Amino acid sequence: MARFRWWLGAIVVTSVVLGVALTLWTKGDDDALIDEGDSFWYSTVAASTSDGHWFVDSFGGGPTAAHPPLTVLALQVTSPISTSVLTQRLTMAVIGALGVGAIGLLGREVAGERVGLIAAGSAVVVPSFWINQSVVMSEALALPLYALALLGGVRLARSPSVGAAAATGAVIGLAALTRAEAALLLPLLVAPVVLLRRPSGFADRLRILAAAGLVAALVVAPWSLWNSSRFEDPVLISTNDGVTIAGSNCHTTYYTDSIGSWSFDCVVAQPDSGVDESVTSSQLREAGLQYASENLDRVPLVVVARVARPFGLWAPGQMVDQAVGEGRPPAASWAALVAFWLSVPAAAWGVVQLRRRGETLWPYAAALATVVISAGLFNGYHRHRLPVDIAVTVLVAVAAASLVDRLRRA
Repeated sequence: MARFRWWLGAIVVTSVVLGVALTLWTKGDDDALIDEGDSFWYSTVAASTSDGHWFVDSFGGGPTAAHPPLTVLALQVTSPISTSVLTQRLTMAVIGALGVGAIGLLGREVAGERVGLIAAGSAVVVPSFWINQSVVMSEALALPLYALALLGGVRLARSPSVGAAAATGAVIGLAALTRAEAALLLPLLVAPVVLLRRPSGFADRLRILAAAGLVAALVVAPWSLWNSSRFEDPVLISTNDGVTIAGSNCHTTYYTDSIGSWSFDCVVAQPDSGVDESVTSSQLREAGLQYASENLDRVPLVVVARVARPFGLWAPGQMVDQAVGEGRPPAASWAALVAFWLSVPAAAWGVVQLRRRGETLWPYAAALATVVISAGLFNGYHRHRLPVDIAVTVLVAVAAASLVDRLRRA
């Protein structure tokens, strides 16, 4: 145990050093986030929050919940030192390195300490992870939370208990306050591994499941209740759903080569309500859903394109170009996509190995289902593939450990 902790700590420190070095090298003199998409919102809202103006829109000056709050709150850790863009980028680099450690813990839980160290070591160099360490967005923080949520799912599948369910529910609640779609892990991960567990009684299973749901709700509740006092319409986690739905359901994303993607032009084409974000979000949501209902014949093809895009199976070059607008260099995005493609066969062998050992496969299926459902309902970028990238990294580690065992026996 002590040896594992020492090596895992060394891997995490290595990830911090490399992340900081990469950030200083590629983004050290880049303090303008206006050209990096959502980064501008996270950065400016974090800066104003550190000044005591909690979650205030940088343009209109009104309350904002355009994205879930936890990334902004995480940036407050270093705000007493500085609120500069570089400091925020370096904060993301450190948080992303913690995700490497969480993947190591997940790997150990799945198949032992050796798999945990292989998974953590691999995570240091997986482009899908380090590409987020210099970007002021939610993915760096979502990495450790998704990994810990999957770890909770593995534990629940083996030995369900109220305590384990409560801990997993808390992590999922925090993940939902980082990426809203993480809430899907409650019905997709926790519910199946608990309800399908034998031979425990059905009442016990319901009690365990209720513990996970209740704790997750308690984690999210303070933010939701505060929003009810700030906005006219209800805001559970963020007001981004209206923007997402309107930008995903319009002529550009239904009838052009951008089918299945998201279009900012479709959002700005809608008339501005001139009221708070919640009402604007409701209006945008209604406009997007109305467009979808009027073009139902195109919906199946649109959904196929949405689901295929995160995995690089539809217009990968187009998705790489869109990632440039979020501060991700094209070469790094291509490296992440190619590395993912190359990892899938090894991950499939990892699935076979776990199946032979009688280990649960639900966490990996839940990670895939979370990405597929979220993309199918809204849209999918390569960065939205994060839960699957975590699962693939651990499964590849399982396959690598199995190969080493075969070579030793040979």
